[in-house]
Amino acid sequence: PLIGDSGLPTAAAVFVIEKEWAVSLGDLIERRLMVIFAPRLSLATLQDLADVLVAMGHLQRSDRESAITKEITHLQEHYGKQIVSQ
Repeated sequence: PLIGDSGLPTAAAVFVIEKEWAVSLGDLIERRLMVIFAPRLSLATLQDLADVLVAMGHLQRSDRESAITKEITHLQEHYGKQIVSQ
């Protein structure tokens, strides 16, 4: 399966979590997978990445929504990146 509409396979996220020690949503988006540079960054991509972190034990299910909201705010404030909902 793909991560949101990023075109990246879920296995890419699993790999960087396992082999490159990515442990946060920001780390995946900004450093490891570099999806921050995608022309269109969607909410679905952030949600899918958060789900991978939950599945791998790096994010609590109860913290998923707040982690996504925090990352959206960070991307908007620091990079002017708009997150599309569809």
